[in-house]
Amino acid sequence: MNLQTIENEINQFETTFFEDITKVVEDNHELIDNNKLFQPKENYVITIDFLNTLIKQFAYTDSRIMSDTLSLVQEDVNSLNNFYKDKNNSIGDARSVFKQFIEQSYKNKKNLQKYIKTNKEFQKIYFDIFKEIFERDKKYILDSLLIVLNSKTYYLDRLLWLEASKSDRIMQSLRILDSNITDSKNYLIHKVKVTPNIAKDYKYLQECLRIYK
Repeated sequence: MNLQTIENEINQFETTFFEDITKVVEDNHELIDNNKLFQPKENYVITIDFLNTLIKQFAYTDSRIMSDTLSLVQEDVNSLNNFYKDKNNSIGDARSVFKQFIEQSYKNKKNLQKYIKTNKEFQKIYFDIFKEIFERDKKYILDSLLIVLNSKTYYLDRLLWLEASKSDRIMQSLRILDSNITDSKNYLIHKVKVTPNIAKDYKYLQECLRIYK
């Protein structure tokens, strides 16, 4: 079995193994490309919990803020975030997936499967090749998914404040706190100021604020 044959077997396995996540990435990247959506360098993904909390607070003040578009984008971001977390946790490491690869790829080639399992030297060489390809592709596909999620979270943030600016109730309640609050940055500046540094969410609020500086 030569190197090219081994790589072909691995690539064929990965096509099926990463099929669902690949489709999500491709569909969403097509959406981004077709609409020329902005892809920020800052990690907006860490603000998802903050944005969900803020949306809930604003909706309590004025339920009309929950436009069809805002509801749809929030649902999309949360769904994609849960999908990313699930895949990041469930894909597994190279060693565990390698065992699955051998079982599936050579299920009809029992003699070859047995040889790979029993020949430790060959198995090590085979695993090293598999590990290099698998970890490269795993990182690429998860990073690609994160790029999509980051872009959508950026637009969720912008859309939230666009809808909030249309509500006199929400804007009045914000002016009571600080007249400068018209976006996430200034809201977070205020929250960090009034939140005790021993509070459990103080560090998280600081991390979110760094995104907007």
